[in-house]
Amino acid sequence: MDRPAALPLAWAVALVATTGSLYYSEVAGYVPCTICWYQRVAMYPMALVLCIASFRRDSAMPGYNAADALEALSRITEAAIGPEAAATVDQQVVCDLPARALVEAAVGKELLVLGARGLGGFRGLLVGSVSQRCLRHSATPVAIIRKIPDGPTNREERVVAAVDGSDTANRALRWALEAARVRGATLEVVHAWLPPYIGGLATTPSESRPYEHASRQVIDAALAAVDADTFDVPIRPISIERSPAGAILDAAEGADLVVMGSRGLGVFKGVLIGSVATQVTNHATCPVVVVPPSRLQIGEGPRRRAALE
Repeated sequence: MDRPAALPLAWAVALVATTGSLYYSEVAGYVPCTICWYQRVAMYPMALVLCIASFRRDSAMPGYNAADALEALSRITEAAIGPEAAATVDQQVVCDLPARALVEAAVGKELLVLGARGLGGFRGLLVGSVSQRCLRHSATPVAIIRKIPDGPTNREERVVAAVDGSDTANRALRWALEAARVRGATLEVVHAWLPPYIGGLATTPSESRPYEHASRQVIDAALAAVDADTFDVPIRPISIERSPAGAILDAAEGADLVVMGSRGLGVFKGVLIGSVATQVTNHATCPVVVVPPSRLQIGEGPRRRAALE
């Protein structure tokens, strides 16, 4: 259904329901039940609001069209990166839901870059709803950017990559190696591990050594799987006894970039973005790139559009 026609139709439905309720109770002599009274309380103001909205839906932006949107985009781009750089940027406007438009525009591209949150009304959100939907449904790597605090310019650049032995993590590691090579940065490859707790007792250091050794093997196997030696990048393996999200966030302090897979080896296979990636994108103070699986599980075409409604 055409969106402009949906609002008057909703008003018509509310109006019919309201007048029908009044007719049966006031004219036909039926005694309304309790549920009907609650229906009236909700429907009367709804009919009034929908009526006003139907006649005023275009009054906020009279005549706003693609040319106006492109002009606004041009001003925003120039304010962000300057007129000279803005002139080299391909600028496009799309009349669609924000998340769906971004995800579809990013198909076949190298990277989708988003601010952590935009101008939405929920100021307390760490990652806005549009960014969250793009993270869940994009088949392209997504970069989440926050305001980066000023710091010393002569420090060593660091890129952090998280690995867990999954194919998606290896895709992210390959992406991180290329990012570190371009930046001339050191790549820190992080794998977190936790020993089992038996009977409420923590393991001793000697008992923990096999788990630490296994963690090192995960890092070595991931580096071998992506031919890390061919990238000519300084690599610093980090095996740490901590929860995965905590280990990555610790490594992210002062880093220039974190790269990770959208989901790893968790038990919930149908989840499009795992709990670790969600925590890191919510709380990391540096930019985070989330790399999706090679074949996204939500499907293409109408199924993807439906998921982004």
